Order: sequence, then structure tokens, then C-alpha cells
Amino acid sequence: MNETLRRLLEEGIERAAFPAAQACVFRDGAPLGCASAGRTARAGAPVTGSTRFDVASLTKVMATTTAAYVLVSGGALRLDDPVSRFFPAFAEGARARITVRHLLAHTSGLPAWRPLFAGLLRHPELRALYPGAAASQPVLLPAATVEAKRRALWQRARTYVVEAAATTPLETEPGRVCVYSDPGFILLGEIVAACAGMPLDRFCAAWVFSPLGLESTGFRPLPAPAADPAAFAATGRTRPRAPARGQEGLYEIPPQRERDQVGEVDDDNCWAMGGVSGHAGLFSTAEDVARWGEAIRAEREGARRLGDPEVLATFLALDPHPEGPPRALGFDVPSGPASSAGRLLGRAGPQGARGHLAFTGCSVWIDFDRRLTVALLTNRVYPNRANEAGIRAFRPAFHDAVIDALAGD
Repeated sequence: MNETLRRLLEEGIERAAFPAAQACVFRDGAPLGCASAGRTARAGAPVTGSTRFDVASLTKVMATTTAAYVLVSGGALRLDDPVSRFFPAFAEGARARITVRHLLAHTSGLPAWRPLFAGLLRHPELRALYPGAAASQPVLLPAATVEAKRRALWQRARTYVVEAAATTPLETEPGRVCVYSDPGFILLGEIVAACAGMPLDRFCAAWVFSPLGLESTGFRPLPAPAADPAAFAATGRTRPRAPARGQEGLYEIPPQRERDQVGEVDDDNCWAMGGVSGHAGLFSTAEDVARWGEAIRAEREGARRLGDPEVLATFLALDPHPEGPPRALGFDVPSGPASSAGRLLGRAGPQGARGHLAFTGCSVWIDFDRRLTVALLTNRVYPNRANEAGIRAFRPAFHDAVIDALAGD
């Protein structure tokens, strides 16, 4: 399986689907194969199994959803808690009906995405966080003072983004339509932190990643120490990043010298929050992502390393929303012939599959009938976000090839 995975990743690089990738396949809690290909950046080191990738929206399922499962199992959080318990902006009108369950199912009525960070670029003080927009620092200030000021700016920026998410107008009635929502998971991450009594990154490290032995998985709070360029796959060269398709004209990029921002989260809303959010910010390896998937499968079967399997069954069940694609609570579901999971994964029996995708080109799928987890990590957004068609074509073909290879063993 190692050679099959390596060949598939190299083919993806040859077809310009992404510049670098890792993949790992686990069955029954043990690795069947892992592979890496490409370089960490244009002139970077070869990618290895220990290279960490920005897994973007896998944060939603590996960190925020799993943390919510832990808290619901322990009674600190309830799925039907109103969001207004945590955010006064949800106290009136249709917003008062929104619950934690709606946020997990992406049925809150909040929009898919907003450039919540954009106002920071015009803020007289907070714009200093951005290259090209920063006022010059007095050179006589001690380094510790400069760092303390920058940390204070990031905390204020975080508050700004969270408040912007909390006051974002609804686009649909709560509970009616499934619209995948970053603002919803930004709020959910803050709710998890409030119920845990500690920041999201610390709770996930102590109650999710450490118990599961995910030693290469974690957030990178900003300002972070300088990262080893060989340890991370690069994702972009400007801040903010260039707009993705459909986001053109919503914000401007200050003039700046482009550079590989190693170990910094790609997502601009998360970056403005200091690198820790419920919707993005996690870095990991394909092996750790696959181990997480196998841990979720084991939890479903009664492992109880994190929580109550009956609670997890509720998370994994299909949400009954009347409109939009099928989803579980926090988990994606393969649907239709165009699914990124391909034609075969999750279709071997009645239990199906659950997983998630990520904007940076990552994915994880847990096939419960095959007792299998497939993790694919890429940095398809490097050096820019223009390449969407390549990863869309690669993912289903990759998953079909993995299942075909397993069937031939």
C-alpha cells in the first residue's frame, strides 16, 4: 500500500493538483500504508511523514466537533442549549431559536463565509498586524515590550472577529437549510471554550489530542516562534491571502513583499483570531489524522477514551434538515456520484462513512463497514488559491484507487 499511495500522490503532483501531499490508510487501528511526496515549498525540503500540514476545516471535526462530543458526554454542554446562552446577540427574533445542534449541523441560517477580518485592515490600530499596513515600531522599545503589544493587538483582533461572527445576519430560517458555515463554527469554538473553562487549543490538547496520542496535531497560536521551514508545508505568500473564487472584491491586500509564511494558518479569519478558532487553525500529519479517524470508529464501538458512545451515535446520525446536502452533527457524509469520497468509499454496507474536507486540499473519511480510515493532506493552495479543479478531480479518483488496491490485496 505504501507504493500505491506514493504513486498516486506523485501523479497528483505531476497533474498540478497540488505541490505536496501526504496520505495514510488505517484499518482496525493499524496502518496499512503511508506515503509522502513533493516539497514543503518552492525551494523547500522533501515532504516526509512528519511534515505538518495546515488541515484547515478538518479543525471543525477533529478539534471542535470532537471537543463538543467530550463536553456533551460529560454534561458540560447540551446539544439543545440556545446559542443566546453564550452570545447576547442571539437573544431576539429567529436567532433566539438557534441551538448548538444547529451550529454543528450547519443549519443555523448563518452564511457560508464572510471576510470578518476585513475591517481590521481599515482599523487605525489593529491594521498594524498586517504586513504592508503596519506602522513602524519605535526601534528603542525592548523586544519583550514589542511582543506584548503585538499579543494585545491579536487579542483585540480576536474579539473583533468573534463579535463580527456573532452579529452576522441570518440568510435562512434556523433548522431549515443546511449551508456549510464558517461563522457558525467560529461561534461553536467559542462555546466549547466557555464550557471547558479554557481556550479551545488547550482543551483539545489535553482532552482530545493527548488521550489519542496525536503528538503532531495542534494549533499554532500567534505570534508563534519561528518555525522550521522543513517542518511545515507552505500554503501562501501574502496576508491576507488572495481571494478565493467568489470572494473577489470583498477586501484588499496591502502592498507587501511576498514570503512563505511557514507554520501560519492559511485561513484569514482564523489568522486574525490569533491562529486558534473553531473552524480552522489545526496543523497535523496524515498519520495523526488517520489515527483520529480510527479513534472515532473505536469510540462508536464503545472504546470510551473520550466520551459516551451513545452521544457519539447522535453526532454521527444524519440531521433531519429538509433542504440542502446530507450532514451529521459536525461530520460530512458522502453523497451522490460526485462525492469527494469517490464511488466506493462508504458504500460497502449500511453503516456508511463520515468525514470532512478542507479548503487547503485535505480530507478524512471513516468507512465504518470496512473498518477503514483514509487521510489525504495536501497544500493545493500554495503558492495561491487558483487551483480548484485539480483537487476536485484528484480526491474521488484517489479514494477509488485506494479501495481498488485494497480489494486486490
